Amino acid sequence: EGFDACVVPTLVDHQAERVIVDSANICAYIDANTEGERLIPEAQTEAIVAQMDVVDQAPHVAVLYGAHPDGDVRPKGLARNIAGVHAKKIAALERLKAQVGDDAALVAAYDSKIAKEAGGGEFMGDAERMRTAHEAMAEHVGQLERQLASHESPWALGERYTMADVMWAVSLYRMKWLGLAGAWEGGRSAHGKAAAGEPRRRVLAYAQRAFNRASFRAGVVDWPGAYAPSPHVAEFAGVAANIRFFLDLFRRGR
Repeated sequence: EGFDACVVPTLVDHQAERVIVDSANICAYIDANTEGERLIPEAQTEAIVAQMDVVDQAPHVAVLYGAHPDGDVRPKGLARNIAGVHAKKIAALERLKAQVGDDAALVAAYDSKIAKEAGGGEFMGDAERMRTAHEAMAEHVGQLERQLASHESPWALGERYTMADVMWAVSLYRMKWLGLAGAWEGGRSAHGKAAAGEPRRRVLAYAQRAFNRASFRAGVVDWPGAYAPSPHVAEFAGVAANIRFFLDLFRRGR
């Protein structure tokens, strides 16, 4: 859907008096401004940024917001709650825009966001575009398979776990949560229409390593309310997962 100034997440560094937007920029900023081992070491910066760009350019938003025209396998709660979301966001933006008066910069930002949301809603309603988006996500996984095949080390760029792996792991986990893990697990496609092909074995092993890292589990899998219930991921499937999710939401809202 493209970048805009009205975006989540946004990081405000009050001490430095800086505002940083876009998740990849935020991760890079935190890495550069906190103590500890760097996830973007200087010697690998160019290669890491290239991998981050590969992840960033995949149509994650499309497959999250829009249903595959041949069958929607997204978690039912997501599919139900996200229906019509572009119209709801436009209505909210119009209300916010009405509050800013003559502030030309804010009016322009809201107008840009409104135009983007309208375009997003149109995109999600186009069957061929959505098929293409899902095909692009499968090719996205193929890019990682080829990258892993270029060496014999466990991580995207070698022996060292870097920001490239942070991005790839989150991308793969979201795909699995959405029911799209057939892109590397093989078997039938997520929509049951045709075979997804042979497993991408390097990505399969990579995902298992990445998902089982203690830091990934603490920051993603076990983070309260990070993911809603999904039948596609063991940690978020079943009655207990539903109860835990809603308890987490309750605690956060108190």
